[in-house]
Amino acid sequence: MDGIKKAYQRPQIIKPGPEETARMLTQLDQLEKEGAYRLIVENAYEGIVVAQGDKFEFVNARMLELTGFTREELLAKSFIEIVHPDDRAMIIDLYSKRLKGEDVPNTYSVRILNKDGELKWILPTSIKINWKGQPAVLALVTDVTPQRLAEDALRESENRYRTIVDNALVGVYETNPAGDILYVNDAILKIFEYDSPDEVLGQNVEIAYKDIRDRDASVQILKKNGHVENLELEFVTKTGKTKNALVTAVLYGDKISGTLIDISERKKSQEALHTLINATHDIALLIEPDGNVVTINSRAAETFKKNPGELIGRCIYQFMPKDVAESRKKNIEEALLSKRPSQYIEQHLDQYYVINLFPISGTDGNVVNLALFVKDITELKKAEEAVRNSEKQYRNIVDNALIGVYETNLQGKILYVNEAMAQIFEFDSAAQMVGSGAAVGYKNVKDRDLFINNLIKNSKVENFEVEALTNSGSPKNVIISAVLDRDKISGMIMDVSALKEAEKELKKAHDKLECRVAERTKELKRQARHLEEANTALKVLLQKRNEDKTEMEEKILTNVKELVVPYLEKVKRKVTDKKLQTYLNILEANLSNIVSPFSNKLSSKYMNLTSSEIEVADLVKHGKSTKEIADLLNVSIKTVETHRVNMRKKLGITNKKANLRTFLLSLG
Repeated sequence: MDGIKKAYQRPQIIKPGPEETARMLTQLDQLEKEGAYRLIVENAYEGIVVAQGDKFEFVNARMLELTGFTREELLAKSFIEIVHPDDRAMIIDLYSKRLKGEDVPNTYSVRILNKDGELKWILPTSIKINWKGQPAVLALVTDVTPQRLAEDALRESENRYRTIVDNALVGVYETNPAGDILYVNDAILKIFEYDSPDEVLGQNVEIAYKDIRDRDASVQILKKNGHVENLELEFVTKTGKTKNALVTAVLYGDKISGTLIDISERKKSQEALHTLINATHDIALLIEPDGNVVTINSRAAETFKKNPGELIGRCIYQFMPKDVAESRKKNIEEALLSKRPSQYIEQHLDQYYVINLFPISGTDGNVVNLALFVKDITELKKAEEAVRNSEKQYRNIVDNALIGVYETNLQGKILYVNEAMAQIFEFDSAAQMVGSGAAVGYKNVKDRDLFINNLIKNSKVENFEVEALTNSGSPKNVIISAVLDRDKISGMIMDVSALKEAEKELKKAHDKLECRVAERTKELKRQARHLEEANTALKVLLQKRNEDKTEMEEKILTNVKELVVPYLEKVKRKVTDKKLQTYLNILEANLSNIVSPFSNKLSSKYMNLTSSEIEVADLVKHGKSTKEIADLLNVSIKTVETHRVNMRKKLGITNKKANLRTFLLSLG
């Protein structure tokens, strides 16, 4: 007990992992049974809760402050009861997924209602732990709304902690350099779990040291310096428990007298406190009035690009820019004078921070430490600005919309309308319309009942057409689309009265046009039938005319060739008078010109025949014999027979039992 292991140093904060945090919470459970949990959690800045099933299994004093409930009331409640109704589904979902081990955010914003129904915003940091052998959720809860009650809670917590420390019983002992125990007081017996001094007096101190080499080293320092102060050593109790203690001793003559303070619980508290501090994502540190760091979490140390051990015991201002340090000193000086918590917002370049400063007073009423909690609210600021801009933009859009926009509750009270809505219902202004009953605007109140029922059933209604009454009592046709959010109805109304009138007029015009079209169609059908009949008759007449014309042409051609030409040829052969011959030639030429169109039509049927063969074919067709044809054409009979053979070949009837005249007649 009079030995030395190492000089006492301020504890370093090491950020724990989830397993370490769970282990510390298991220790908290044990510490609660021992009554020491107050040193760990009752002094915490943040609310600390453990939820298991649907109940709170543990809540600290800070959480009681936030909610206004007593510990018994809060432990008797389902944790979801204090959550704002709009946030309950989210919390249940996150809680369920976290217990299942799914990846969910550790930190999130949520609203709660305290005992008086006052709304508060909190920022919990949650992790899954093992509590009393069953899975649970630990949450560190930060109140992000201004809280005046935090000052009293923190001061009370700090005073309680200091009172416990200041009034702790100190063990007193005396040994000789050889280690024989000469004297112990009751506090020593209690610390080392002995029932009476007789059990230890005369024994060697080696029964209490976990490592006897620590005692040998301490004796050497005592012989050299004459004293040691606040040495942190490890001891073993009668039952084998390890104890941490601070030893102060002096060497006088051949005796060593000293005091021993059991800091085992404080060590556990420090470890748990460090774990809890590092569980938050905010910057957290405890400093002395002159700025020296007492403890600091890893998040805070990272901002200075240091680890916690490099900052503990050093002045925090030397790691800050000069202007920032001066601003912080000014705020701390004000806190030292007022001894009251304060909150302020700082801006550095484009970053915003909210700083909560809590003075911690000693038993004499003077401030001995200051707790600083710093949260980066840059994204929150940006989000607020974006929301403000968005709200302004959408309000301008809604206020100036050409269609009616409104908001009512389920009871029919109008909460908001834009100017277009007021104009539709013939109010002088939107303000005049606000507050009137929504059902007043319906020509048939049952229409609103139907509208509300559909809205409650489906949460929205689209294109609900209804006849409404304006402020002056005139009817209007409107189309309503709306959504239901809790007990609020937000919707849009379009005046379609003009469209309905236009639709009626259009239907009248359409019906009239349909009648005219039907009548005209009937008349056209009648005329079409008449034209069709006339056209058929005309076609028959034209066909008959063409047939008659063809027949006449053929008769004229035949008559000329049969009745005129042969005799003309005979006359020409008999006439010797040149002048008469000339007249006959002219007569023959003119006669040929007259019948040439008819002859061309005939020759087109025999276009493969020569002109001589066509003449022979024409005479054959008119029933002339070979001899008659030879006489008429003034050629030999053999020549006519040759023409007849060639004609059969060209007409494709060679070696066929086909009469040439009959075939020629079939060609027309």
